[in-house]
Amino acid sequence: MSVGNLLGQLLLRLGAALDGALPQTAKYRIASVLASVVFVAWQTGRENAINNMSHVLGKPAQHPETQRVAKKSMENYSWYLADFLSWMRMTPKRLQSRVREFNGEEHIAEALQAGKGAIFVSGHFGLWDLGGAMLAQRFPVLIPVDELQNGAMNWIACRVRERLGIDTVPAEIGLRAMLRQLQSNRVVGLLFDRPMTGRGVPVTFFGSRAHLPSGPAALALRTGAPLVMCQCLRLKNNGLAVTVYPPIYAVASDDEKQDIQTTMQQITDQLEEVIRSCPEQWYMFRAMWPQTTTAGLPTEG
Repeated sequence: MSVGNLLGQLLLRLGAALDGALPQTAKYRIASVLASVVFVAWQTGRENAINNMSHVLGKPAQHPETQRVAKKSMENYSWYLADFLSWMRMTPKRLQSRVREFNGEEHIAEALQAGKGAIFVSGHFGLWDLGGAMLAQRFPVLIPVDELQNGAMNWIACRVRERLGIDTVPAEIGLRAMLRQLQSNRVVGLLFDRPMTGRGVPVTFFGSRAHLPSGPAALALRTGAPLVMCQCLRLKNNGLAVTVYPPIYAVASDDEKQDIQTTMQQITDQLEEVIRSCPEQWYMFRAMWPQTTTAGLPTEG
């Protein structure tokens, strides 16, 4: 088991044990300490995060700001995990009370007006599950999920999302369910920022070549459903700022490969805008781009 997976399990178990017993601020402090330890101990995740942030910020991997943002992203991810169990007690009213901004809500109705459903897309950014929960208060939402290695943790993750009103389906068998969902003019949610070096669709991402999954574009071209970027940002007061972007409509031609690449580039450009808004809330500990330098140990601060 990697150190990163261990962090996830530790924080989920901590959340299960302490949920309701400690104030949220205390859980965040514990999570921050664990994140600092993991950032030093997990060499692969640390170096990937630093190299990724080097591309995002346009600064060298050794630059203090690059390392600060990479470390902060680990801390923010630990807060996300510490929050996760408390969402079992989340009610629609409590969720709504945390929303300080909801921008672009009109794009939801626009995306669904053709009756072909909508494919909401995002990355591992902010509080993406709560963004899905906000949508689920308005429309049925289905997301395909990768099963966790630990069966108990997988069960917990599914139950939390169910409590938030989100339907889930195992990713490996999810295509039929997604097609039915879209045919019923409902919402499918996809995270698409998993690096697929050498196997995925080539896109320009923060000025460099990256490879991302073709799934969102292929599904949009097959069904005619528009692609809609959704962002859920954690604010300093622990409130939420939700932003829904204008729909992107995939256009089919005689060149399917080019159609997929063009569509993926369009949503990648939007994801880049999302990440630029707050790089510290992008949780990417896989190598999005090939490493060109050794990131090394984090600097102080």
